[in-house]
Amino acid sequence: NSNALSSSSSLPSTLNYDIVNVGREVLAKVSTRIFFHMMNATTPTAVNSTGQKLLDIQRDADELLCSDQGFRVAEWISQASSMAEELIEEGAERSTDDIRRYFELNARSQPTTWEPQEKGSTQLTAIVDYANKHWGGLVGS
Repeated sequence: NSNALSSSSSLPSTLNYDIVNVGREVLAKVSTRIFFHMMNATTPTAVNSTGQKLLDIQRDADELLCSDQGFRVAEWISQASSMAEELIEEGAERSTDDIRRYFELNARSQPTTWEPQEKGSTQLTAIVDYANKHWGGLVGS
C-alpha cells in the first residue's frame, strides 16, 4: 500500500525512492505477463478478465508512483515551467507565452512520445511510444 509508504516519515527520501522504483519494476513485469495473457485470450470473458487485471495493476502503479515526487509527471512539468521562468527573468528574446508553451510542450511530449516537433509548433505532430515512462499521473490515466 503506497499510502503507508508515503505517510512514513521515518524513511529517508532516497530509500523511499528506491522502494518505489523496485515496486514500479515489479508491477511493470507483472503487467507485461498479464498483457501477453490477454493477447492470447480466446474468449471475450478471458479478454475482459485479464484486461481488468491489467487496469488494476496500472491503478496500483499510479498510486505507488505518486507516493514519491521523483516519479510524478506533474513534478516534471513543474520543473520545466520553472526553467521557462528562469529564461524569462534572464530576458529571453522570445515572448513569455512562447517560452512557457515551448517548455511545457516539451515536458509533456518527452515522457510520452519523444517525437521531434515541427519548428515553432505548439502542438504534438505525431504519437509514437518511443519514450514510454512509468510516472505517477501518467500510467493510471
